[in-house]
Amino acid sequence: MVLVMSDKKYKDEDLLKRLYWNEEMSIYDIADKLNVSYKTIYNYMEKFEIKRRSLSEAQEGKKNHNWKGGKKEVKCTNCGTIIKKYPSSIRKTKHNRYFCNRKCYNKWAKGKNNPMYGKIHSEEAKEKMSEIHKGKKLSEEHKQKLREASKGRTHSEETKEKISEAHKGKTFSEEHKQNLSESKSGKKNPSWKGGHEKIDLEEKYGDYDYWVWKAEQRRKKDNYSCQFPNCNMSNKEHKEKYNKKLHVHHIKPRSEFNKDKFDWYIRAHDLANLKTYCLPHHMEIEYRNIGDKNEDS
Repeated sequence: MVLVMSDKKYKDEDLLKRLYWNEEMSIYDIADKLNVSYKTIYNYMEKFEIKRRSLSEAQEGKKNHNWKGGKKEVKCTNCGTIIKKYPSSIRKTKHNRYFCNRKCYNKWAKGKNNPMYGKIHSEEAKEKMSEIHKGKKLSEEHKQKLREASKGRTHSEETKEKISEAHKGKTFSEEHKQNLSESKSGKKNPSWKGGHEKIDLEEKYGDYDYWVWKAEQRRKKDNYSCQFPNCNMSNKEHKEKYNKKLHVHHIKPRSEFNKDKFDWYIRAHDLANLKTYCLPHHMEIEYRNIGDKNEDS
């Protein structure tokens, strides 16, 4: 009996590399082709140190058992642009609607197209959403994206009316008021222009305690009431309405005094140069140039 030795092609390193990498055959396919076991091919690939494909490389594209033919062309529901989608994502869409991106969807999902059109969240659902978002902080990048997305947007008159109606009768808690105040203070305020220039009170008023003392003397002399004709608002009423004392006005502005003289602030804050006014009338005198006379002149 004559034994016929099989052609041991599996020992050819170049052949194994070509079949595995160039022709993208699996170890099982190579073993079937060369009529040997899987273990034989595996051992020789280890011996020749032939690099193996990663799991993702081995299962990409047509080699994947879930392969459905690759991406297919569909039309964007909003703008009509032809886009490519995987069959798996196409099957998930109930109404055969496809969009280029989130921005395109947002343009389309208005009015009756919006999934929540005519629907109202239950109180339970609202409570769950509130709990989920408690304590969450948006990143600066996210905030910037929201600002960019809101640029140029304006509410319709109908929407403004709805917002107004929804907020009627609502009152904010003290904690919420404080949070609102902090969120819009300083550089966080959209009207921020760099802040006030830091002013040394001593430089501005001379002896600041002296000014406070003289202002209180003036209020007392004016019976703690506004001296504007037909006003007479009391200091108590002013505090209740504006949360501060009555203003004390300089008849001759401080800026007109020669600050090179050591006693400039004494003359500037002399009782004869001061007069008590409420906030509105003080602003009216200051900015409308209503005349005021020194009572000793």
